[in-house]
Amino acid sequence: KCICRNEYAVHEQVGAFTNQHLNGHAGLILNPRALDLRLFLNQWASVFHIKENTTRSERQSIQFFDHQGDALLKVYATDNTDMAAWSELLARFIADENTPLELKAGDAPVVQMRADASVVEQEWRAMTDVHQFFTLLKRHNLTRQQAFNLVADDLACKVSNSALAQILESAQ
Repeated sequence: KCICRNEYAVHEQVGAFTNQHLNGHAGLILNPRALDLRLFLNQWASVFHIKENTTRSERQSIQFFDHQGDALLKVYATDNTDMAAWSELLARFIADENTPLELKAGDAPVVQMRADASVVEQEWRAMTDVHQFFTLLKRHNLTRQQAFNLVADDLACKVSNSALAQILESAQ
């Protein structure tokens, strides 16, 4: 079971880490309708194996953190986990000695916005896959927020933090 979170949401997926495509800075786990992850490996700074005693049993996880100490990904063993493979993985990568953490303050991105709004919007509308968005940002040297502000409201508009909860409640 994998968990990713930020201050607004928790995303949980259950599945196996099969169909992997890994390179130096990024990785994909492509199992549609199951475990489907994009991993930015160059952001990983530390990894911990955690054992917790709960009221029901012992719970194990492997947790990945960035240079600022923020959790990026948490992988929990479940009843379906191959614990022999899990133990093998731990034996292969666990450190003999815990080195002190070296946390770094996060830098706010400094991006000069020189993009042509009409070109950004045209390219956005031409996208056929959500993952093309990051290429669009890079091509125009934009942050997500800058791109959101450049395009028409039918492509991106600000909503309140409670909007998702309201949508889900109205769907019941």
